[in-house]
Amino acid sequence: MKKRILSLLMAVCLMATLVSVCSVSAFAASTNRIYTQNLKAKAGETIEVSFYASTSDQFACLTFTPDFDYTALELVNVECGITAGSFLYNENSTNPKFIWYNIENVELPQGTPLFTLTFTVKDGAREGTYPITLLFNENDICNENGSRIPLQVEAGELTIFRYLLADVNNDLSIDSADVVMLSRYLVYLETEINTYGADVNQDTNIDGRDLIKLARYMVGLEQIDGIVNY
Repeated sequence: MKKRILSLLMAVCLMATLVSVCSVSAFAASTNRIYTQNLKAKAGETIEVSFYASTSDQFACLTFTPDFDYTALELVNVECGITAGSFLYNENSTNPKFIWYNIENVELPQGTPLFTLTFTVKDGAREGTYPITLLFNENDICNENGSRIPLQVEAGELTIFRYLLADVNNDLSIDSADVVMLSRYLVYLETEINTYGADVNQDTNIDGRDLIKLARYMVGLEQIDGIVNY
């Protein structure tokens, strides 16, 4: 009799453990994610960082705290791309937080910005890579019944730098426009260029040798030492 009772108790405990494990696994194996892109910017620029959704569930409440390096970035605005429901943002530059909510479940838009955060890169920001993400309490991510919905937020990165080698027009890319601008500069048709980027061969002079090196690089005939590709 005692053996039967002991066996029954063990079976009950095992079932409870399995249910618990399954529940945790189901919550952890979320198919709902919010993600952003990797961007680049110079000190002093204003840049928009958009977060997108890839979800299988419907939501009624999303509450987030932006997380970023306050020494390099200043958050100046947050916009919501969800057409239904209400959106509130406290506009606090040192303790920002925002919430979207609706009285009924809503399917989040896919492929269009869910939230867009506008930052100013501070003039004194050091060059480097800075993560940007959204923090949340799992109780603040729920549906219309108040049931928590599992969610994963994937951080993005903002690369801050002052100059990019071979970027003559200082638009943060290296393309044929840089070749044209450098050639015009050499015959005094352009006066404002990124002199650091224009010194392609890094000999402290800007001349025809830089132009040829850049032009050959653009068609894959030559490499440029020290160039940074993004």
